[in-house]
Amino acid sequence: MKLQFNETFAAVIVALLLLVCFCRQILQALAAVADICDKCSADWCDCRCIAALVRGDAPRRAVALYCLFLPITFNAVYFWHQSFSQFDWASSVVFVDFRVSASPHPLPHAPANASAPVAPVAPAFAALFALTAQTEVDCMFCVMPFALAASLNCWIWLSLSKDSADVLTHDTVWDESLPESLLYYELAYCAELLAVNFSFIAIACSGRTLYEVFYATFAVTVLESCFVCGARQRREGAVQRVTCAALTVLLVAVVLPLGAMLEHGCPVAEALAAVHVVCICTVAGMHFAANGEASASSVLAVRVGTTVLASLAHLAVLAHGRNRTCPGYV
Repeated sequence: MKLQFNETFAAVIVALLLLVCFCRQILQALAAVADICDKCSADWCDCRCIAALVRGDAPRRAVALYCLFLPITFNAVYFWHQSFSQFDWASSVVFVDFRVSASPHPLPHAPANASAPVAPVAPAFAALFALTAQTEVDCMFCVMPFALAASLNCWIWLSLSKDSADVLTHDTVWDESLPESLLYYELAYCAELLAVNFSFIAIACSGRTLYEVFYATFAVTVLESCFVCGARQRREGAVQRVTCAALTVLLVAVVLPLGAMLEHGCPVAEALAAVHVVCICTVAGMHFAANGEASASSVLAVRVGTTVLASLAHLAVLAHGRNRTCPGYV
């Protein structure tokens, strides 16, 4: 009998690691659920019980648990398909590689039975870009960095929001007076923006080079990070207003060309692109409107909301299967 290390063991190790790291949050969430169930056991249709579910800490802790266990959720969907699904559930993207070929012959994808004569090519135009390689990558490699970054970001947010830290409360104003310890959360959120932008662009723009995906990801992330870092400062002078206007124009100029990179004819790519645009506009617009006067609770709510929206979009793609919807991905 030969026992080999496979993905199942990796998932178990990740689950145990997260269970140890977030044991306290899990127990607190379970305690909150037990308390609500105890209060609602006398009269299950009591309106006050429903109000407690809406206003209390239960929604906040449920969202926190969802974000903390996002890597396990993605792995669970993958392993469920691998063990039980009977349809084409594979989800992959293709990165192409172009090389400069000095040969004047047609490209490899030209029809073999083409009868038209090939016109002579001038030496100055003899160099042609030829498709030399295609690398098929599972979508899990694109979404797992986002899942891990969202989990880490949520853990830092919970650490700053707990009673002992008392850094972020409902009444905290998101301005320059926040302590320096918040820098860790800001850096973690910028890393999450980098990961989520890469996941959306890589999956929606299958058939592009890896350099194109990286450049587009970094460009969008840098501009979003400028809005994120500027949310704590008030725009009281003309210089600040002109800078924000210039950043807005640059963001639009960077986002619009992404439409040309999409895998056209693929409903999954178009749907993910729409969700990506919504997330970008929400993050940039909310931080632009904050202007050093917004509350920490509103800023965190918008950030976590966009994280949940992006993760649900990726979960839908993984659950449905990208390749069967976009058969021309190769």
